[in-house]
Amino acid sequence: MYTGSAIDHLIVPNIPVGAGDAGVLEEMDISDPSGDHGEYLVLRRLTVKRIYFVLSGQAVGGSPTVVFKKRPTPLSASGESAIGTLQLVDSTAVGVVVWKSVAPVELDAGQSINISWTQGSAGQGHARMEVEPHTESFANQANMLEDKS
Repeated sequence: MYTGSAIDHLIVPNIPVGAGDAGVLEEMDISDPSGDHGEYLVLRRLTVKRIYFVLSGQAVGGSPTVVFKKRPTPLSASGESAIGTLQLVDSTAVGVVVWKSVAPVELDAGQSINISWTQGSAGQGHARMEVEPHTESFANQANMLEDKS
């Protein structure tokens, strides 16, 4: 299984031209009632097995959630489906890692993983996931096109 920088060859942050920031690479501020933090592009077929949120600022008030979604088309909510949701508890301290094993969710090359939050109150952190690449040949993956030049 891959986490952190070990998954760089499987997913990359999707930062649209002119966005002006690094989106999903930055700390996630869950102070607003809800928001869309950003998304990762999938570079090859993989399965999401576990989701995480590590707090870098104490979660205070309410019960904020961090939501992970599969998107068939990057930057489009059309047809998106849930990967999993993490429920943060009031007064969760800095440095605590909230995690959950999820029912395996398969994603193909070219799809994306969106990260958002709801019921925000106060707090900051970083959302991450644990994924496992498929061993299937790139040639058998519909959105993988080999450059034969």
